[in-house]
Amino acid sequence: MKCFISDKSSLRKALKEKRSSLSNTEIAEKSAIICDKVYKKIGGCKSVLCYMSHMGEVDLSFLIKKLLQNKKIVCLPICTEDTNIIPSQIDSAEFDFSENCYKIREPKCFKNPEIFPDCCIVPGVGFDVYKNRVGHGKGYYDRFLSQNSLLKIAVCYDFQILNKIPSSAHDIKMDFIISEKRTI
Repeated sequence: MKCFISDKSSLRKALKEKRSSLSNTEIAEKSAIICDKVYKKIGGCKSVLCYMSHMGEVDLSFLIKKLLQNKKIVCLPICTEDTNIIPSQIDSAEFDFSENCYKIREPKCFKNPEIFPDCCIVPGVGFDVYKNRVGHGKGYYDRFLSQNSLLKIAVCYDFQILNKIPSSAHDIKMDFIISEKRTI
């Protein structure tokens, strides 16, 4: 997409609307392609922080299952009230979860919080060719990524990648952005 929206709020709204128009079939097909590309990129990682999809985000269930089948350590984020992320290990794709205040599924309890991932699969609303990211606006991932040195891979649908998005000094750039059509 070649447009430039100058404020993050308008960008979030426009891209969330477009993402919500995707059918479940489109989400599944595109997500499978993206997860396959991500798996190939992170082959050397021993532990990976994934996320549970929400509101039409790329569905990582394909990736999570493949990582677990190949004996990788998979963690999911637990979001704390003070806007921090704590990685919590899961042992299978079927785990007990609860919904946090944003209605995002997360593990019910912490498991192995001392395990720290080599890689973080990062959700977002919009991205650009300079590897900038606009998230949902709460700062969880920017805070987590700024405090930890690990491989940062954003996943999205290709329409979420713009030529340029608004960014701030505290925004963390991604190492890679992977969509169904390209890797940046």
